[in-house]
Amino acid sequence: MKKIPEKLKNKPIIAILLILSIILFLLCTLSIFVLASVSQYEEKISGNAQFNQAFSVVENILLNRKPIHEEVLKETEPDENDHSLTDYKRDRIKTSHVELSPSMDMLLKENEVSIKDLEGMSRKLESLTEQLDEPIHSTFGKEVVYVYHSHSRESFLPYLGKEDPEAAFHSEVNITLVGQMLENSLQQRGIGTQSDSTDVVQILSDRGLTYNNSYYVSREIAMSAMEENKNLEILLDIHRDSLRREATTISINGESHAKLLFVVGTGHRDYKKNKRFSEAINTLLEKNYHGLSKGVLEKDNNQGNGVYNQDLSPNSVIVEIGGVDNNIEEINRTVRILADMISEYYWHGETGREI
Repeated sequence: MKKIPEKLKNKPIIAILLILSIILFLLCTLSIFVLASVSQYEEKISGNAQFNQAFSVVENILLNRKPIHEEVLKETEPDENDHSLTDYKRDRIKTSHVELSPSMDMLLKENEVSIKDLEGMSRKLESLTEQLDEPIHSTFGKEVVYVYHSHSRESFLPYLGKEDPEAAFHSEVNITLVGQMLENSLQQRGIGTQSDSTDVVQILSDRGLTYNNSYYVSREIAMSAMEENKNLEILLDIHRDSLRREATTISINGESHAKLLFVVGTGHRDYKKNKRFSEAINTLLEKNYHGLSKGVLEKDNNQGNGVYNQDLSPNSVIVEIGGVDNNIEEINRTVRILADMISEYYWHGETGREI
């Protein structure tokens, strides 16, 4: 048998190594190209609400978190006959910040507010309406702030003749009136604002959903508004706290004011932008009206919804104004201050807007 020359023996090995090197080179080149393309694509669509929502859902699944709308999953309603649960909730209300989840029956059971009381409330609101001089700055007809309410029937005990915080809900005398007050105050400061008074509870009832689905419904409302108005920059979901008076009221210059609280959901990837926006306004409040704001509260998926629709805009936050025991005068004083601080931020803050 002829002996194979050493040169020929090595040729197949050299050929294989050469092919592997070429394949490795091509894979590296392809990886760089894919990474660059993904980065470019993400930049283009990072402002897209649907993309952010889909990304958050996938991210939550991979990290074994609850989904954005955890309320869509199986959630049991509290048993109205379970007195120990009610007592527990009441104890928590006195001591800490909690999210109540009232039954739909309780929400739809209308607390009695007489026509006379409603007319009196209407007159009171008219008397509290601000009439400022022509503002120095203006958005010139553009509505740039959107005020809405995920928990639209949150109400105030002084107008319901009730003592139980879990009964502080009403279809007419509710937090949407506060949203209208904020809309007017911002308009008076030259900031075009749109407030929404949709009865979220009624939509939930019509669809056979529970109160835990509130943010799912309000998301549809907010996204629809953003689709119709591309000028919207700031989204404010206005609530009232469930805590009692001692935790939601402060005296400033001899007058009682409803305290504020900013809630930022950390259950989405861009929450730090919402936090930065909230902290900027909170800093202005603390500088000018020390103690009026209780600060910025971060809540993740294990403490509630976790996102609160704040992935729709970097300038989006929940603002709790007062609590179940505050009256309209106290709330109005705070709304005007909040409007001042939002105005200060909008015209002179991080937006870098030309004045």
